[in-house]
Amino acid sequence: MLYWFSELKYILIKGTAIEILKTFTGKEISEFSDFLDSPFHNTNRSVVKLFELLKKHHPHFDNKKITKEEIFGKIYPGKAYNEQTMKSVLFNLAHLAERYLLYISFDNYDFEKSTVLLREFAKRKVEKLYFKKLEEAEKILGEYSAFEVDFFENKRILETIKADYLIDRKDMYSFEGELSKRNDYVVLAFLRKLFLCMQDIQIQNYEVNLNLRDSLAEEAFRNISIEKILAKIRDSENPWLFVIELKYNELLAMMNLDIESYIRYKNVVMHNINMFSWAEKHLVLGVMSSICIMGLNKGVNEFSAELLDVCKKRLDENCYAFSPEEYTNIQGFFNLLTEFIENNEHEYFGRLMKEFGKRLNPEYKESVINFAYMKKKFQEKKFEEALAYNSKIDYNHSLLKFSARILLLKVYFELGFTEELLGLLDSSQKFFSGVIHYSEKNLARYLNLISYLKKLALHKEAGDIEKIETLKKQILQQDNINAKDWLLEKIDEVLAG
Repeated sequence: MLYWFSELKYILIKGTAIEILKTFTGKEISEFSDFLDSPFHNTNRSVVKLFELLKKHHPHFDNKKITKEEIFGKIYPGKAYNEQTMKSVLFNLAHLAERYLLYISFDNYDFEKSTVLLREFAKRKVEKLYFKKLEEAEKILGEYSAFEVDFFENKRILETIKADYLIDRKDMYSFEGELSKRNDYVVLAFLRKLFLCMQDIQIQNYEVNLNLRDSLAEEAFRNISIEKILAKIRDSENPWLFVIELKYNELLAMMNLDIESYIRYKNVVMHNINMFSWAEKHLVLGVMSSICIMGLNKGVNEFSAELLDVCKKRLDENCYAFSPEEYTNIQGFFNLLTEFIENNEHEYFGRLMKEFGKRLNPEYKESVINFAYMKKKFQEKKFEEALAYNSKIDYNHSLLKFSARILLLKVYFELGFTEELLGLLDSSQKFFSGVIHYSEKNLARYLNLISYLKKLALHKEAGDIEKIETLKKQILQQDNINAKDWLLEKIDEVLAG
């Protein structure tokens, strides 16, 4: 922040101009200087002078050695200081900074640039350039994924431009076909976005119990006959049927969380899986995994076999990340690890460690590998070996902070290390209570485990069987708890003596 002296007080320069300039990189500061020097963009030399003074203090703008009179004097030599003039030149600098951001941002949108030029060429009746640009726009859009949210909207925009071109030239014979295409894409774009809105509602309701049942999207979904529209799309042999069918069945599987809806969705995915790009395949298999987990949390046990099946598919399809260049997605790696270990899939565990493990980020690769073997040894009830692997784990990554911490709690309990367990329980209580920007529902799952495990450890130490039996009843009534089955198993072992 840049300060000015006035009657021995610091007066802070603040506002849009300074806030934008703070975000500029060194390269952007240099480019913006050229932008301001161009008479096409700016003819106000006072703005250039102001920027030249300010840029010396980039990026923090916190130099306190400049007075406002000094700045004004350098911009307007020989003139008395005028507050309104200073505000005006700062306003103009902010306006030009915004225009610069628009300029550099728009350069990243090839399709949008081509459609803007298409409209200009059509308006100016430069037909040769219009058709050349139309071909270019169609080629750009052809490289987009049909699963992108705005794909059908972009198709609608392009068909609208083509229809408007024909209307302007009164070519009504050709117009009918283009109008039909435009209208089709209006509906496809609406359905695609409606399904996305409904998915958002399901996720928010699942994660944080947010009630959006009376939303406009919910009302539209209830009152539109999607099945009839899909039947019409099938009859018309629309080439994008598979996209709409897949997203619709994906939504139904997420809404219903029953095995029948999921199998219908799975069948559509597997029928079209060879049509997916790398990123699309990674995404859709991830969604399938999430639906299975949600179904299991709802108590639909049939999802257990389906979750294992989709995890195997992710490994078989080499879906370790959104692109071949990226490191293995660590959350996906943990999900596969859990499934393969808990289901004693030794071959798939070995493949996971070899094929996906080698592509982990080097920063935490060793820790993740050690966590994987710690988890495997725990499953094999080799608790001392599991504890040895824990000593090689660096807890820097957020997922390791969560998963390895919970696993260590379980190891301590299994080994009967009560003092160490109680200490870790207390620190874990503080840790999870201080976590921000994370699902409240999932945090509650961890905190419930910590609370019940602490009670179990204390009751066990005191030999209080009656309180342990009461604790078991409480846990049976609690749905939102991490490692619930393991906790109940430990209680039964204690009660059995």
